[in-house]
Amino acid sequence: KNDEINTSEWSNIRLNDGTQIRIGIDVREKLKATKELKESELKHRLLFENSAAGIGYYTVKGELISFNTVAAKLMGGEPEDFAGKSLVEMYGENLGSRIIERINKAAKTDETLIFEDKTELPAGEFWFLSYYKRIIDTENNIYGIQIIANDISRLKITEQELRKSEERFKIASQLSSDYAYSYSVDPKGNFTHEWVTGNFEKITGYTIEESEARGGWQKLFHPDDLEIIKKRGTKLLAGENDISEFRIINKDGSVRWVREYGMPIWDDSEKRVVQLYGASLDITAGKKAEIELREKYLELDRFNKVLIGRENRMIELKREINELCNKLKLPKKYSAPDEIV
Repeated sequence: KNDEINTSEWSNIRLNDGTQIRIGIDVREKLKATKELKESELKHRLLFENSAAGIGYYTVKGELISFNTVAAKLMGGEPEDFAGKSLVEMYGENLGSRIIERINKAAKTDETLIFEDKTELPAGEFWFLSYYKRIIDTENNIYGIQIIANDISRLKITEQELRKSEERFKIASQLSSDYAYSYSVDPKGNFTHEWVTGNFEKITGYTIEESEARGGWQKLFHPDDLEIIKKRGTKLLAGENDISEFRIINKDGSVRWVREYGMPIWDDSEKRVVQLYGASLDITAGKKAEIELREKYLELDRFNKVLIGRENRMIELKREINELCNKLKLPKKYSAPDEIV
């Protein structure tokens, strides 16, 4: 009827007295659920096969249920080559046993467990950031453990290279700036310059040597922004990261706006900040544009207030003229004095 798909299931039942009964069941919800399940399975399969990470499903005993293509290639084969194999068989006694231990931990919690490892595989040596999560079926039984392994080898290599240069990777990986710097901090809270990279001279007009000879970076601050600097110093010495915007005075006398990022290093044994990493970004152009926009807004606001004042005065004059006409027993001049025409 009405070109609808048949959404009923029929069964014939014969009673003992020979009577035959035909029973129909509406299966629209069942069909809908089946369709949604198929769509969900398809999405999962697409995500599973096209993920950039290696994904594997394992039983709690440590046997592989399935690999996606990335995980299989890391092991030097195809997904079907590894189904049913144990972790020890695939990875060896040491690594296999370690993964089984983690699987057992993941099976006992709803939380996702995260591990970082350097691993030797048939495809080479890799660093992985791995996520372990138990998968539960509709009856709350553990179906298996999902392991998603993200290859972070490039990141680790980069970190190791940067670590060789006085932990500058901590700045390069977190801060985007015109120049970065490092200061050591003594027990009294005094800062001693260690190194600087980038366009310090371009932003300030001074070389590092000239700046230190003048008394250090403290001498660059605009006097009207010293309160901002004071609050910033308090936060940093308390071990809190800080982002502040303030003005500095360039060597040529010009004023420049900078956004300063500060990342203190807290030493638990000394209960204080022992190192400060920071970076500075020149935001002068953006600040000038912001100030110009604010000034234009204020100008428009003043102009608008003048117009409103004139309009209100015109309304008052029309009312006064109408009142005068009324007193002189003349027709009203304006029929709608509250309207501006």
